[in-house]
Amino acid sequence: MDAFAPDTVLAKRPDNVQSVVDDEIVLLDLGSGQFFSLSGTGRRVWELLDNHAAMGSLVGALLDEYEIDEPTCAREVSALLRQLETRQLVTIGG
Repeated sequence: MDAFAPDTVLAKRPDNVQSVVDDEIVLLDLGSGQFFSLSGTGRRVWELLDNHAAMGSLVGALLDEYEIDEPTCAREVSALLRQLETRQLVTIGG
């Protein structure tokens, strides 16, 4: 699956509640009542969404923190964001 373009706009949906539990972030989608958890790199991506509204900025921040090449990072982050969008936790391209 292809990565999103660097200028793709990303945002957390406002109708979610989050809480840190041990090493995870637990998310509650208020609309569906479903819980989700993110740990490791997924948790870090979620945290970075607060300050990095564009895909390129988000990937750049992760490259500063992890030893990974840019194409792989962009593909993996895009895959995670697609999963989060399917679960209605983020909006992409808005």
